[in-house]
Amino acid sequence: MMTIVYSIQSEWLKRKGSLASWLVIIGAFFSPTLFTFIQIFRPEKLPERYASADFWEGFYRNAWQPMNMLLLPMGIILAISLLTQLEYKNNAWKQVHTSPQSLATIFFAKFAVVIAMEIELFLLFNVAVYLSALIPSLVLGSVSYPTQTFPWMFVVNQSAVYFVESLPIVAIQFLLALRFRNFLVPVGAGIILLMVSILLISWEYIYVYPYGYASLTMLNRFPDINLPTWAAGWFAVIMVAAFALYVTKNDKG
Repeated sequence: MMTIVYSIQSEWLKRKGSLASWLVIIGAFFSPTLFTFIQIFRPEKLPERYASADFWEGFYRNAWQPMNMLLLPMGIILAISLLTQLEYKNNAWKQVHTSPQSLATIFFAKFAVVIAMEIELFLLFNVAVYLSALIPSLVLGSVSYPTQTFPWMFVVNQSAVYFVESLPIVAIQFLLALRFRNFLVPVGAGIILLMVSILLISWEYIYVYPYGYASLTMLNRFPDINLPTWAAGWFAVIMVAAFALYVTKNDKG
């Protein structure tokens, strides 16, 4: 048990040498920062919006739109590739595989750090969205703090749904990043798969495609289909495949 703990700690320390850590912070604050400036420089309709009985729900849905459509999947594609490729970049795979760790420990320790960084991204993004709503009420005299009580459970539930729906992308990118030595292969494949999901967004069976579940939820496509369940199913299948391919790979770096 302690072996996996130490392995996760080691992987967590490695991430400090990666651009993935900065990518998480930049990705979390990018669109909320833009929203903040837009609101400050175009404040005409803000008093009416801030007085709305469902202000927070509408504000968070608007904030999640660019995140779900592009920023979150692109962030996952880039961050996982950067993080997983550290061993290739530093020619350290042989050292890792000669250490007293099983292949399962190495695999799941790396994946645990990937998940931890995504949770960090979600937490920072929600904080950034809250601040983007708070700051205009502090700097603009004509705008008061939202009258609606902050809907904690709504924010938690929405974040949990989007998190689950992003897991197939995480699993696919993790599989590709472990499988291919060249950094551009998982990044390029991820971008192509993402573009396909955008192009096929109106397809009646798009829910079978493992990319874009969060976008479908946001657009309220397929209200009678449990998209998080589909996402969880894809995630489980892809993770099993990723582990099998990693363990059976002849050249592990």
